[in-house]
Amino acid sequence: MQYRILGKTGLKVSEIGFGGIPIQRTSMSEAEKVILKSLERGINFLDTARAYTDSEEKIGHTLAGSDIPREELVIASKSMNRDKNGLKEDVNLSLRLLRTDYLDLYQIHNVSNEKQLKAVLRPGGALEGLKEAQREGKVRFIGLTSHLPSLAVKALGIENFDTIQFPFNIVEQEVSGTLLPLARENNIGTIVMKPLCGGALTLKK
Repeated sequence: MQYRILGKTGLKVSEIGFGGIPIQRTSMSEAEKVILKSLERGINFLDTARAYTDSEEKIGHTLAGSDIPREELVIASKSMNRDKNGLKEDVNLSLRLLRTDYLDLYQIHNVSNEKQLKAVLRPGGALEGLKEAQREGKVRFIGLTSHLPSLAVKALGIENFDTIQFPFNIVEQEVSGTLLPLARENNIGTIVMKPLCGGALTLKK
């Protein structure tokens, strides 16, 4: 496994991360096997979300039973809440389910239009709650995810997020000329989702 520094966070993360969506469809024991095998192969970045039903719970259960030191892992989660209080409640729930005292990265999840972006950034919005959680030591770094590169570019022009997460694959490459150069210029960590088009592509052995 190769590793990279995640932008200004300084976090050393595996080039391939563990995405928490698919384990929603597995049993607890099956999820545990997959997570442990991923860790054995050198993956240290685990990405999940409140919206991924029991994904946080399965990851937390597995990590609690493993002998891997917490400081060797980079655990990230996300919230779809757009207001301060709801976001802070989600952070606390994520911490409980993931069985950790802090999260390395917490992202505002799936900002899909300008109305949502304004809600997130306004006084009393999700970003304000996330910054409070950061000051309280519950969250180390703050990010945002979006499926729309143009909206992500706009968000980065307003707020200096630590990371940005977006789709990038053989089909979706718009970020190459827009979002990626901007993130690189500002040392913002980039996290790719859907590298195989959400399962539309397969890898040959």
